[in-house]
Amino acid sequence: METIILGRKPRKTAPSNRAKLLRHYNEAGMDYRTWSRDFNMHFGYYKPGMNPLDRRKMLEQMNMEVLQTLGLQGATGLCILDLGCGLGATARTGAKSFPGNNFHGITLVDWQVQKGRELINKQGLSEAVTLQRADYTATPFPNGYADATYAIESACHDSSPNKECFIQEMSRLLKPDGRFAIADAFLKTPEAQFHPLLYKAYNKICDHWAVPGMAQINRFEKLLRKYDLTDICIKEISLNIAPSVLHAPALVIWFLIKNLLKGKLPGPTTLQHLEACLLSPLMGLARKNFGYFIITGKKLH
Repeated sequence: METIILGRKPRKTAPSNRAKLLRHYNEAGMDYRTWSRDFNMHFGYYKPGMNPLDRRKMLEQMNMEVLQTLGLQGATGLCILDLGCGLGATARTGAKSFPGNNFHGITLVDWQVQKGRELINKQGLSEAVTLQRADYTATPFPNGYADATYAIESACHDSSPNKECFIQEMSRLLKPDGRFAIADAFLKTPEAQFHPLLYKAYNKICDHWAVPGMAQINRFEKLLRKYDLTDICIKEISLNIAPSVLHAPALVIWFLIKNLLKGKLPGPTTLQHLEACLLSPLMGLARKNFGYFIITGKKLH
């Protein structure tokens, strides 16, 4: 029986988010070029001293903040798996910054694999970076396939409660002592505690970005431990990503003006994507309810 909380029905998690995710990236995926010409399809990381107007550097810094937690400095011959790679932007950064290792990305979206391979070849990284189509909750790889794994704003697309299927498969893929890193937005409080207007904005963001719902950070941590992941470090970086989040409204306006001047009318999926971009700064203001975290750890022996 459903219960009504604060006059609202609790969010239902769909058994599969695949169709919605494919529609989003197939119809609106190329729009991310406005955000990043390198197709970094995530928020950026601001460090003191950086130019907060330089979005490209903040995006690359996010890649480095995640990759540096994996213990890659000085290492060679490692297999590093990107779970939800998009067009492989982070893997390309990794291959250039930590040469001698193998970066392998997986995504469900066919055109991302094709376009990503073009970018890899253009940058001369084909021996270090490979992409393929696969589901990160049910990969074709054997147990202990990867020395390290990471996921930047991709674990959120898993439709299982608190991303358990993603965590279970990530753990299976890691070698003993293999390290992992996850960068994503999480809930600090249950949805039932949201202000009604915040709840409405949250629903729109999740729907328009093909996210079944964000995981609760405390439950996510418990699931990591359940699947033999240890040395867990949870670092909130909400303030570090705030400068890049604030780029979104201006870019939405610019994107619309540019396309209208060309006589192009955005389709429904693109318009939903743009609405989610406009709403995203509201999530950052609700620090009691939401946070953006980098979570790291390793697989038990």
